[in-house]
Amino acid sequence: MKETKLINMLRTFSKEEMKQFEKFVDSPFHNRGVSCLPLLKELKKYYPEFSNKKLNSENLYRKLYPGKPFKKQVMWNLTSAMEKMTDDFLIQVALKRDEFTKHSLLLLELSSKPIPKYYYKKLKEFEKFSDSLCLGEDAMTGTDFFKVKWKYEAVRGVYYQMIDKLSLVRDQPVKKSEYLFLSFIQNLTQDIYNTHYIELMYNESFPLKLSNKLVENVNFPEIINYAKTKNFEYAWLVEFYYNKLMCLLKPDEEKYFFDLRKMFEDKYQSFTNFENYNTISTLTNYCIDKTKIGKENFFYILFEINKMRLDKNFASPGSSLLRKTVYIQMITTALAINEIGWVKQFIEENTGNLNKELRASISSLGNALLCLKLKKYNKVLEYLINVEFVDVRDKIHVKFLLAQTYYEMDEIDSLMHHLDASKHFLHNNKFVSEDHRKSYGNFLNFLTNIVSLKEHPDPFSVQKLKNEIETVSELSEKQWLLEKINQLLLQ
Repeated sequence: MKETKLINMLRTFSKEEMKQFEKFVDSPFHNRGVSCLPLLKELKKYYPEFSNKKLNSENLYRKLYPGKPFKKQVMWNLTSAMEKMTDDFLIQVALKRDEFTKHSLLLLELSSKPIPKYYYKKLKEFEKFSDSLCLGEDAMTGTDFFKVKWKYEAVRGVYYQMIDKLSLVRDQPVKKSEYLFLSFIQNLTQDIYNTHYIELMYNESFPLKLSNKLVENVNFPEIINYAKTKNFEYAWLVEFYYNKLMCLLKPDEEKYFFDLRKMFEDKYQSFTNFENYNTISTLTNYCIDKTKIGKENFFYILFEINKMRLDKNFASPGSSLLRKTVYIQMITTALAINEIGWVKQFIEENTGNLNKELRASISSLGNALLCLKLKKYNKVLEYLINVEFVDVRDKIHVKFLLAQTYYEMDEIDSLMHHLDASKHFLHNNKFVSEDHRKSYGNFLNFLTNIVSLKEHPDPFSVQKLKNEIETVSELSEKQWLLEKINQLLLQ
């Protein structure tokens, strides 16, 4: 019984949640005619680990029904009933913090009650709530600003139907359609981005992408111009999401990135934290893609965006935790422009904000990156021992760092063995996307050639290889490779 759905769920409850759940179970309104309270009281004795050997159905049954023969079906029915109560309890917990759903459900019920004045009172409370929201989605509740506004217009229409005065809300249908359009654009943009990065990170391919086809065939500039000429309140927002989409779909036209960045810096206070996280991720990923094709000025732009990200607490949606990808990206970006002091301070101040279970591993990787820059190669190897491979990106980070460290330490035999193993890894791992496979593969091939030239120097061949490195766009650690090839040219 120790690994049942019920026990696994109770393990996640805090002390306060256990107290609240006991009150919930004790309520006749929720107990479905079967009192689960005696079972819960017995189970509480094993909280929070629920690992005691005595925790089994037979022992619990003896406590609940002393002197009676064990009946498996009775225990199954009782635990099944409590499992359903945990679901109901979690719904109530979520409902407590979801003002939108509470307003919506209440007004839905009131719409069938002949009390227009009370309905109107609750309608005004809903309006006040909707006006208090920021643009975008809330990470904790999923509340969408424009979905709330759309719902408000819907229930406003219901009220005027109740009092038979629909003529007083002639603007209601057009307002509903405007809010629906804005909610659609906002969510469409995010889903197109999510699709793109799933394809990129997990080597997925989605041959049917209707959303992309829709965006390609909609004349957004014309819609934006029309909205501006009509002084539409949210014309700027349509342009904002259009710029965001174009950063992904037309990355070569950098004006969309710079327009989006300027609008974001001017308007970030209007958005939810979750929406700010999404937008700053868009700006970040755009810069990273540019640095990969040799546009070094984007390292400096990205560094400034990262500082804003930390300053405004946009590093993670809905919490103070710092995601490992963001943590490592901030370190690598700062090191690329020699902001070593900033990196040291960043690691000291922000490591505590990492997921507790992964903190030692991620900070070890961050410190390894720093030590490589500081030429403390033995320390790099020490730190890498502590890095856990949670996903394929962790393995790739470590493989890169080991290759660079072996090269710097002149451990050629270890390096060549490592390069060969890394090439097999890239070739055989199905979770490495084609873009990353090319980028990482090019690094390994170029480093192999550099090692060969280091042992048998030839100025003409070195210069030729340098030219190749400079012209290849899909190449990881391009800066470092050019640094190594330039050292060969000076020999």
